[in-house]
Amino acid sequence: MKQRPRVRVQAGSRRVQPASTGTLTEQYRPAYRAADPLDQALGGIQRSRGSADRDWLHNRLSAVAGIRDSVRNDPMAASMVRRRKALEVGWGWIFKPRPDAEALGFNLEDEADEARFDALIDALKREWRRWAEDPLFRCDWESELDFDLMLGLAVRHRIIDGEAVGLVCFREEEDRIGRFKYGTCLHLIDPDRLANPMGRPDSDTLRGGVALEEDGRTAGYHVTRGHPADVSGSFKGLQTDYYPAREPWGRPRVIHLFDKKRAGQHRGVSDLVASLRRLKTLEAYTDAELRSKVINALVVASFSSEMGGDYLAELFGDDKQANALLDLRNQYYETAGIAVGGSKVIQPFPGERLEWNTEGRKADGYADFVFSLAAQVAAGGGGTIEMVTGDFTRHNYSSGRMSLNEAWRDVEVDRALVAKKFATPLAMCVFEEAFYAGRLPLPVNAPDFWDEPGAYVRGEWIGPPRGHVDPVKEPQGGALRAANLSSSLEQIAMEDGNDPDDVIEDNRRFRRRLERRGEVPVSLREILAVSGPTDDPRSEERGTDSRAGAR
Repeated sequence: MKQRPRVRVQAGSRRVQPASTGTLTEQYRPAYRAADPLDQALGGIQRSRGSADRDWLHNRLSAVAGIRDSVRNDPMAASMVRRRKALEVGWGWIFKPRPDAEALGFNLEDEADEARFDALIDALKREWRRWAEDPLFRCDWESELDFDLMLGLAVRHRIIDGEAVGLVCFREEEDRIGRFKYGTCLHLIDPDRLANPMGRPDSDTLRGGVALEEDGRTAGYHVTRGHPADVSGSFKGLQTDYYPAREPWGRPRVIHLFDKKRAGQHRGVSDLVASLRRLKTLEAYTDAELRSKVINALVVASFSSEMGGDYLAELFGDDKQANALLDLRNQYYETAGIAVGGSKVIQPFPGERLEWNTEGRKADGYADFVFSLAAQVAAGGGGTIEMVTGDFTRHNYSSGRMSLNEAWRDVEVDRALVAKKFATPLAMCVFEEAFYAGRLPLPVNAPDFWDEPGAYVRGEWIGPPRGHVDPVKEPQGGALRAANLSSSLEQIAMEDGNDPDDVIEDNRRFRRRLERRGEVPVSLREILAVSGPTDDPRSEERGTDSRAGAR
């Protein structure tokens, strides 16, 4: 047997690595499956890697147009927007001032200073109410809305369009309506009016009508004089004006309300953009079911026959005779009919039978399918499924309360956004005007308004209450919280959507009216004793056991 010649391998030569037993995909699979280009679920998707402005500004017009179309025509989309707006802003926001006493030069240890500080709180509250609740709507540039109505419109724009835009204007005294002592007013505009002048493309210093400094700060806004797609014959949409973001001394000039979801984002993204596909699917499915139901209801009966065209042609062996029979049958149905006592009797053609449509369309899965889609729409839109469907029958007390609590967390976040970026800047402008007009009682050493604007405008915005799932248990829980000192009466009043100072004043006046009429007013301690047990040791001294009363 011939031996194979030996092959000498020199030192340092490259060794042949054994072939891998795995496939090519397994060899080059990335550490994170989300970045795997060969993954069956994620592969082949062209993902965007653009900035916040690049991803949104190029798609904004088409996306917002689709959302507006759904809100106009789809009842569930309209219901979600309406309910979310009502839950977020409702009707009647109240501003409770809490100015910084130390920063403004007050010494609350001194009784006289404390009285002047209380007078300042009352003055701030009075100035805001006179401006925001003006019955002639002079706080609005167009004199059509008061503050609450402007707030509702702004929040509706933010939900649908992703942003709300308002121009803070100032009317000189000779241009004011009547003797209104405030020149500050707000002009809400459509967000579509934010546009680059002369259709210029976006750049490092211009993003969708927002002018930027070289370092990225917002410098101002380019606003068209009319809507770009306004009525025919209007050319205002082609002309733009520039408004600085704020005056040189700090007064806001433009209010731009939107939720900034990414760094470098300069225009607001609609909350409903993630739900648009589900909304359109739900709309198409509902329309298809409705058409099927209507067609099924309109078809009462039908004629059936075993003598079709092909069968007749084969039977007669002649197409002409078969066609003649078919023509005769059609003519029969056009002229046939027997009337008995004024009622028509259906008589089928010989060889045919009448079949009544007694089968209803099965749509058992329709409600479940709609409910499932509505849940996805609500999740994307930041609401609850009840806000979309308006159906509150599928939950008991515990699940309904849990659903309300989850929705309320989102509402509190949205309220904070609206308060910080819409309501507070407006209050700042109103208080600035009152400060320089000398209508605020301040100490001699009080700082200038724009030296400490946060000290003057500090406060809380009280919106509409959450509402009670159980109108008995929850007020009792509030009374127990107050008795156990886990919450203050002031906090409970604000949770109910009331200004605590107004509640105290109303109760004081009401008690005086009761005393003048000879009625005995009920004390707060008696109310707490009736509402539930307390740990107050003084209840034993009075000879009454609240726990026994509870039993």
